[in-house]
Amino acid sequence: MAAEPQKTGIKNADELITLATAYGLTVTVETTDRETLTSYVVRIAIPVPVAYAGTELGRAIAGETMTLLWTKAKKKGARGCLVDATRWSATDHRKVRTLRDVTAAVENLGRDSTKYARDAAPLPDDVVDAPHALYIDGELRKEGIPAERVRTFVSNRRFRGLVTHQDDDQAIVCDNRRYVPQSQAAGTPTPAEERKHVRIVNGGTPEVIPTRAALAEINHAMMDGKRDVREMSEGRGNARIVYRDGRTVELRPLEKGHTPAVQEQRPTVQELTGPIDDALLASYAEMYAAVADGTAIPVRADMVRPGMNVIAAVRLEDRTVGTVTHHNDPGTPWVRITWTTRDHSDSVMGDLRVFPHDHHLMVTVGSIARLYGASLIPAARPAAEILAADPIPAGTSVLEGMPGREIAREELRTPRDVLAHTDYVVQLRDSGAWILPNHDDRADITRGGVAMVQRGMIDNAHGRARTTLDTDGTVYASNGRQAARYIPAALVADYSADFCPGCDTPYATNGDGPCTGGSSTVKEQPAPAAPAPADEAKTRRRAAGFAAKWWAEQHTEEPTNEALRTVFANCMKPPRPELYPAIREAIAAEMPPAAAAPLFTALAAYEAVSDASLSESPRDLHTLACHLETLPLAAPASLHMELRAARDAAEEAWESLRTAEGLTSRTAARDKARAAIEQARAAVLAVEPRAKQMRGTYVPATAEEIRTAARAYMATMGTPDERAAIETGTPSVRVDCRKTLKGEHVFVRITAVVDSPIGRIPAHPPVTLHIPRQDGRLNAADNARKALDNRFRVDVPVEYAGLRQA
Repeated sequence: MAAEPQKTGIKNADELITLATAYGLTVTVETTDRETLTSYVVRIAIPVPVAYAGTELGRAIAGETMTLLWTKAKKKGARGCLVDATRWSATDHRKVRTLRDVTAAVENLGRDSTKYARDAAPLPDDVVDAPHALYIDGELRKEGIPAERVRTFVSNRRFRGLVTHQDDDQAIVCDNRRYVPQSQAAGTPTPAEERKHVRIVNGGTPEVIPTRAALAEINHAMMDGKRDVREMSEGRGNARIVYRDGRTVELRPLEKGHTPAVQEQRPTVQELTGPIDDALLASYAEMYAAVADGTAIPVRADMVRPGMNVIAAVRLEDRTVGTVTHHNDPGTPWVRITWTTRDHSDSVMGDLRVFPHDHHLMVTVGSIARLYGASLIPAARPAAEILAADPIPAGTSVLEGMPGREIAREELRTPRDVLAHTDYVVQLRDSGAWILPNHDDRADITRGGVAMVQRGMIDNAHGRARTTLDTDGTVYASNGRQAARYIPAALVADYSADFCPGCDTPYATNGDGPCTGGSSTVKEQPAPAAPAPADEAKTRRRAAGFAAKWWAEQHTEEPTNEALRTVFANCMKPPRPELYPAIREAIAAEMPPAAAAPLFTALAAYEAVSDASLSESPRDLHTLACHLETLPLAAPASLHMELRAARDAAEEAWESLRTAEGLTSRTAARDKARAAIEQARAAVLAVEPRAKQMRGTYVPATAEEIRTAARAYMATMGTPDERAAIETGTPSVRVDCRKTLKGEHVFVRITAVVDSPIGRIPAHPPVTLHIPRQDGRLNAADNARKALDNRFRVDVPVEYAGLRQA
């Protein structure tokens, strides 16, 4: 345990020290004895994560401090006095006048510390899958700690926002403790490889570099070298940097057990599966759901490579291939496969398997793509055969019949992550057949062009357009009126971008007319026996489009006939009254998270108001403006004008603070910021008066209520990974407990969370309580359980955990 900070003997000062220590902040106390009084200088700072040490961000974090000067006279009955309180940052400082504001400033430092610690902390999956040895102050204390227990420890510290890092030997380090991975054979610490990143320049060959070098490039692009950067996005170690000299650099962590694309020859599907008849493939599809939906393929045993994920490999469990040994002795050749261990209970030799060369294992397509650096490429075929194929069923539109999985709008922000090929051949849909564009338009298109077309189609026809990715890499796009498909050029034998693939003539000399070849055959249309399903599908699509417009314009009133008529009156083709019931159903089905849980949306907005009032920084004002942009979805229509006015005021204050240069302009900008913050506070409380303080009666009780609350609470500032984890994680209620300074009470922090592999995602601000300590023989968590267990009315697990004692 870390050493306890020094106390002052002044009640208010010691409570602030206890609060700061609970947040994991660094606290130092300097005492000076004078003739008539004793002075205490208390400095509270954010600990700088190791990953940020020496960087511009690290220096900015180190500059975020709070300095308090307390004095206490030496006469009997004297009370402590707060003489001065200053909040320092890397660029300026300001005085804090009241004890309440001091407490709020310390809490703001704690929240910032939590954010920095979570961003820099290792994930539970980063823990080495081997027993660990515990060293305290450099002295070995315990060996054989299971990796799962260390992962739980890392997850808990990430949730609490305590500084944790993983050193070059992949040991987990926090405070004075160090968990070092041991080799399974000898049980002694073994140096581990340094964490790596993959660096790709202009879509070229991936390069494996140390993570420190990748973080240094990201930091340079954000700080000193930002003048050389045209565009940049970064999150959780992934970055895309577009430099002004034309380079586009992509950086992403190298996942454990995976290798980047370094192989020149990629196997085709036919090479991996070998000779296989349709009956055997159909039996595999019936036996394995992953083969049926295209996420796994049968692979011959002699084509299996380390790093592939095999379905139902051992005792119906999915396992990752560790080693592959080929034996070509006289007789039948065979292969011996072992699997990577997941924990100490796995047996390498006991779980090995022996297969003949022609035996098929079900391998996930994702693991093959990670291993070879791209999606599987089927064998190239003649252009006429590729262009004539049409997977759209007869009598079905492209919008309804396009094959493959859906591509979300967010995936297209980084096209390389979803589109594996660099060059494509485009075909357009015309009269039920696929045709090539005119010669003057050319049929070749790059990956970036495909992504741009898809993004434009989704944005211009929101709620109606669809884009899908087929298993062979072909991309389909349709908005109901127009449709196109993009075939990877690698599938076309002898393809050249200078020649038309349909008629095999050079673009330089073939003129500007249509291509005489390269079209599919028009399928015979079935007789329109029952048009009702198609009409019903069309009605649903139209209703979904009108519902998307309703929510996009932030209408929150009751969708009565009159309201629907008013909203859609200016449409080019307004809906008929017969469509109103379907539109109401679509509006209810597509309700955004902010509208589904107004209280938790307002709680998040009020929390942003509190943060902005403490710091008055441009960053917090921008965050507040984002919350005010979302809040109308949770408010009645009568308050929308007030919310939009508050949002405009926050944006103007943000711009004034960002551009202020002189003392006069900075003072005027701060006055404008304070006025905007108070205007936003009044607007948020007008929407939901209960948002001023989170209470225990507001805690959601069921798993679905927790998910709904988390979606609303994270709707504005949550990352895509966090929003996706809300849908797949496990809802629960987390109760963090610790004893107070004198031990007479227990401090309790209650939060409904969604547990996920990336950490615990909160559904609301924490509820804080002080309860009497009932039993001195029990720790804080047991005392809290004894006092609160029968008061919880929730249908999810309640987890009690002790906070670090101050």
